[in-house]
Amino acid sequence: SGDYETIITAMYEAKRLTQSIGQAFTMFTADQQLFCSAVEVLWVRPEKFRNFHVKLGGYLLLVQNSEEHLENKTSVLFLHPLLT
Repeated sequence: SGDYETIITAMYEAKRLTQSIGQAFTMFTADQQLFCSAVEVLWVRPEKFRNFHVKLGGYLLLVQNSEEHLENKTSVLFLHPLLT
C-alpha cells in the first residue's frame, strides 16, 4: 500500500544517510501516526533495519536544537518528515 511505501522510503533514506557519515545506528523521530507505521515496518523487515531505532515525539525539539547546532557549526543530520 502507498502509505507503507512512503514510510519505508523515508526509513531507507534515513538509514542510507546515517551510514554515509559513518554512524552505526539510525535514530528516526516520528509523530504518533508515523511511529506506528515505522514500528510495523520494523516488525515485518527486522533484517533490513538492524540498528534502526524509532523514537516517538520530540520532532519540534529536534528542529529548534538544529538551529543552535548550525550556528555552532556542529554536525547535524536532519531528515524532514513531511510525507504527504
